[in-house]
Amino acid sequence: MGLTVTDNLSPGLARAAAKCRNTRPVMEAMGSEFCSITKRAFTNPQLRPLPWANKRDGTPATLRKSGALWQSIRITDLTQTSVTGGSDRPYAAIHQLGGDKMPMRPYFPILNGKLTPEAKRLIEKVGFEKIKILLK
Repeated sequence: MGLTVTDNLSPGLARAAAKCRNTRPVMEAMGSEFCSITKRAFTNPQLRPLPWANKRDGTPATLRKSGALWQSIRITDLTQTSVTGGSDRPYAAIHQLGGDKMPMRPYFPILNGKLTPEAKRLIEKVGFEKIKILLK
């Protein structure tokens, strides 16, 4: 999609993750939560980083004409230390970032290059839960 987000783990989550021999499952769980939050933002305005502008005709924007954008949200890269979520749809970036004649309608929980506080809280919660399972 052409949008990169780098956000560090909280110190507590980083310390907990360091106890795991294999952090890939933790990264995958957190990436899945990122994608889940993103998909839920299509129908839950509270999960959007900003309110969506109405369409040109004044009706509320849905970004769900065919469902292809929503369906395309997925983990696109996964390593022991990072996870990337995105979309392969060519119009994904224009909806997220806006353009000359298109207002921003951000659906990824990202604002100013960082996760929104609520997204970060939810993603880290999933990370802690996965670590607890792995350390049992």
